[in-house]
Amino acid sequence: MKTLDFINAKLPPGGKVFSRSLSNLVFRSLNPYEIFQSEIRNACIESIELKDKEEFWRLWTLNFQRSILDYYQYPEKSFRSIAQQVSISNLRCLETLRTEGGLVLTYHFHHQNTLCCVLGLLGVTVWAVANRPESSQLYPYIGHWASKLNRLSQYHFCGGQYLYTDDLKSIARQVPQIFQNRSALVCLVDVHQPSPRSPVLQLYKRSIEPPVGVIESARRAKIPIHLVALMPDRSTIMRPSSQINYELWIEELTNFKDTASILRVYFDRLEQLLSRSPYLWQGWQWLGGLPRNNV
Repeated sequence: MKTLDFINAKLPPGGKVFSRSLSNLVFRSLNPYEIFQSEIRNACIESIELKDKEEFWRLWTLNFQRSILDYYQYPEKSFRSIAQQVSISNLRCLETLRTEGGLVLTYHFHHQNTLCCVLGLLGVTVWAVANRPESSQLYPYIGHWASKLNRLSQYHFCGGQYLYTDDLKSIARQVPQIFQNRSALVCLVDVHQPSPRSPVLQLYKRSIEPPVGVIESARRAKIPIHLVALMPDRSTIMRPSSQINYELWIEELTNFKDTASILRVYFDRLEQLLSRSPYLWQGWQWLGGLPRNNV
């Protein structure tokens, strides 16, 4: 990552296309996820039918790479035009997020930081629940970069910021105020964090117990709940030197009767999206470590 920092810092402003191409070459030999390749591929193969295993890994890596290349654009004035490169599935839901805020549930699709930036640039005040970089297995490789990513992406949050999970008491205090101020709280719950209140759900051939705290807080506050995913266009992630186009997919989840019902839809949609584009999800890395479902 320090090599990429050097490439993107030293080249002149007019050399952006060249810097992306050079960054692409660096990724081929220095991809930090290579050490997890077998876990990622095996979990995906166990779960869905892959027509081309090598193509899956190539696209998975390119998707990660694209997220890094976008990060280097965060400080640039030109990055503010990214909202023009996004097709929005539901404008009514987007307007609700602008005017009423609420809870935004999303997935580990590599582009969650850029998702927060896009929402902020579209006029949504964004707060985001996140793990500190120090908690990642990849911290020895990407620690300094991950800290910078959070700091630079936060500039585009339209007044919001990150809330880190190492201080849950602070999150519990701030979340009701965030909802009261009609801001949006972005949270990723496609992880296994068992608690006495977590429902046991099926995700492919595994059982998962996701965190429920923010969903329960949103339901108590009677605020809108949306499922939102930022997905890169496949044709443009295959050309790292090109401008990328995104789909901002938004679905309202407010009217479900309980937390478990919301989470069932959340994971059903994840499986639907991955049946089309399995390379999107970082979660293959940890899916294989979840308990097997006996059903």
